[in-house]
Amino acid sequence: MRPSTPQTALPVNSVIATYRGAAQADGRVVLPLVRVVSGKTNYALVRLDAMGNLDAAFRPPPFTSASLPTQLAVDSKDRIYCNAATLVRLKPDGSADTTFQLKDVIQGSVSRLSVQKDDKVLVAGRITRVGGTPVGGFARFLPDGRLDTTFTGSPGAEEGAQFNFIEEQADGKIWIAGHFASIHGQPRKLFARLLPDGKLDASFVPQWQPADESPSTKSPAITVQTTRAGGVLVGGQFLLGTGQDGLAHFQPNGQMDIPTGRNGGGAWGGTTTPDGDLVLVGQLKTVFGTKTENIVRLKPASVAPTAAK
Repeated sequence: MRPSTPQTALPVNSVIATYRGAAQADGRVVLPLVRVVSGKTNYALVRLDAMGNLDAAFRPPPFTSASLPTQLAVDSKDRIYCNAATLVRLKPDGSADTTFQLKDVIQGSVSRLSVQKDDKVLVAGRITRVGGTPVGGFARFLPDGRLDTTFTGSPGAEEGAQFNFIEEQADGKIWIAGHFASIHGQPRKLFARLLPDGKLDASFVPQWQPADESPSTKSPAITVQTTRAGGVLVGGQFLLGTGQDGLAHFQPNGQMDIPTGRNGGGAWGGTTTPDGDLVLVGQLKTVFGTKTENIVRLKPASVAPTAAK
């Protein structure tokens, strides 16, 4: 049994901003927060229990506005990966894990990371090289901090591409999303599926034409979620002109569905519940013709939304 620690509720009105957190195996959630403490702006990682209480036993290193992570991911041992300036790992209690050291410097920024079932770490963003190895926006690391050279991260996307999402699906294939026009030399707009070794999955070719925009007004894909029925929901800030701006649904063969109701806004993140429902968050004002308030839950066998609880 875990020793008890003082319970202090997080003052919600003190929070200025929060970024993508991660849940540990016991349900406690680690979050990067910008908040006001004693009249001063504080940049920190905090851990909350299921009731929203701060865990006083969680003691991460100090962060600044420049080093505060915006992305977290937890592995099978509850260790916490962070994109704090570079890729770092913390122990389950938040303290620095000195057993994890990157063997090569990541050149560029990491805007998304996730941990695979085998505890290998996927990273994506605007990454151009890892040490002396060129990569095209995404890469994979072994649990000891070495670059996984069996993973194909080059040529990747074209110069200037931005990745906002990378995540393994149940069968080991990997979704990537962002703002790009090609992957490994093949046309793919905004999202694509990779094989477990990082090569492009040629069996999935999305049939869509998101609007081309100038670099100053990029409208990327931000999240990809697989439904239990095998379909794919893609959310972001893209424009389609088909009533699906910001949210699109694809069949397993890559064919895009045209729903009867319009979408308004865009999905920025999502997750799958234990019963297979999809929960999406973002600037969601209308989803498949139903008015929403930035969060919606979709049943697995259809694209019709139900009220989020």
